[in-house]
Amino acid sequence: MMSSPMPLAGAASATPSAPAEAAPATPSTPAEAPATASAPVGVVPVVPFATPSAAAPSVGIELASPSLAPSTTTPTVGIALASASVARPRVELQLVDESTVVPTESVERNLEAPTPLVSAIHVVLPPLDQDAMRSSIDHLSGILDRVAALGDLERDHEDPQRRFRELSDRVDPLERELAYIYATAGPLAAHCQHQYENAREMLQVAQKVQSDEAAWFLARIDDLQTQLTAARSVSASSPSAATDRRISALEMKLRQVCIDRDAALCNAKESDEAARSWEASSAALEAATAKLRRQVEAQEVKSSDLHEQPRRQARSSQQQLDCPHEERDRLQSRVDLAEAKLKKVAAVLQKRTQDRDRAAAALHSNEKLVGAARSSIARLERRVNDLEVGRQELQHLEAANAVLTTDLAAAQQRCSDLDAARAKAVADYTAIRDRIAGLMTFAQTGTSRSRSASPVNPPPKRKRGHSPSTSRSSPARGRIRRHSPDEVSPPPPPGLQNMSAAHDQHTASPSHSGGVIAC
Repeated sequence: MMSSPMPLAGAASATPSAPAEAAPATPSTPAEAPATASAPVGVVPVVPFATPSAAAPSVGIELASPSLAPSTTTPTVGIALASASVARPRVELQLVDESTVVPTESVERNLEAPTPLVSAIHVVLPPLDQDAMRSSIDHLSGILDRVAALGDLERDHEDPQRRFRELSDRVDPLERELAYIYATAGPLAAHCQHQYENAREMLQVAQKVQSDEAAWFLARIDDLQTQLTAARSVSASSPSAATDRRISALEMKLRQVCIDRDAALCNAKESDEAARSWEASSAALEAATAKLRRQVEAQEVKSSDLHEQPRRQARSSQQQLDCPHEERDRLQSRVDLAEAKLKKVAAVLQKRTQDRDRAAAALHSNEKLVGAARSSIARLERRVNDLEVGRQELQHLEAANAVLTTDLAAAQQRCSDLDAARAKAVADYTAIRDRIAGLMTFAQTGTSRSRSASPVNPPPKRKRGHSPSTSRSSPARGRIRRHSPDEVSPPPPPGLQNMSAAHDQHTASPSHSGGVIAC
């Protein structure tokens, strides 16, 4: 069973178009403020930004827990993770619509006694699915038991592996011993075989010599017997001393031949004994060789058995391990499936946590907005007090501003008239200057002719424009000559003369860039 605190998750049902349902939570008069101030535990009050032109609805958030103690301000909500289903909390959101425009008098009363408007979000904890939790716990316990059984089988498999390693370690010395026996018995067997072949050849030669000598002795004995028989018959028919001597000599030879025959027989017997001893030794060597061969064959069989035994044990162990491996694969697949489900549940949990964090951030931002609204309300209260104190000054200033605006309009009108008169005067001045220039040209031509006729030296010429009196008087003369007495306009009044002089001075100054003429 896995549990983690996760407040505020799920879908929120906002009802901004139903102010009648939220009517009990919005007091309309300051007298209802104490009832609203005593909010239940876990409620975050939201003070609306009350201004005369405010038309936006105010929203409050309330986190309510069924098992919340009276002294607790932050409820703790838990969620149960099950493989079958994940319960979602139900959130109810109530919005209070303040679309009515509050008059100035009610604003002042509210400023004197602020009554915050509070809305609430009720978070209902989801019921725990105990059956799904029990099934998930049983499933996980079964998986853990199978994993433990698989670990026991692997530990049991270590014993055959250890025996296999021990037998493999024993096979190597036996193979080395067998190779040493082969290497040691090979030269001895070859030497014994060589000695046996030599003894056999000698025995065959001795047997052949013995048989030849025995045949020669038998033939000689037969000859001597025939000769003795013939001699006896001759001596019996005619006995004589020479015959006796000859017979005695022949008997002596016969005895000598018998002695030689006996010696040859003894030698043959000795040769037979030596041949039998050689045969016995060769038989012993053959028996030892056969014994060695049988031992080698037994060692080979034992070695093959030792080689085959680990294979048989490995095959049996592999067959024994195939079933646990298959069970492990099935368990692994089920574990992967459970992990996938767990990841999905963790993703859902993370989503719920993100929703919780967003709701907490929204709550924090709402608290900041409430603080800003309170500071704005205090600032507005100070400004209202300042406005009440300086209202009379504002009225005096408005009256003075109206007078000054009227004077400014009159001054601007006079300035426009003076500009028109000045433009006309400038045009007249330009025309008079042109006429004076023409007259001065005509006068200069006349004086040049008269001076050419008279030898008297003329006075020194003055350059035009160098005499201030001439330059000042010439425009006046031109103006007098040009305008007739009927056309001369009457002089302006003294006030207008002063205004025109001020205007000319203002326009003649090089630093002037615009402004209002001071009258």
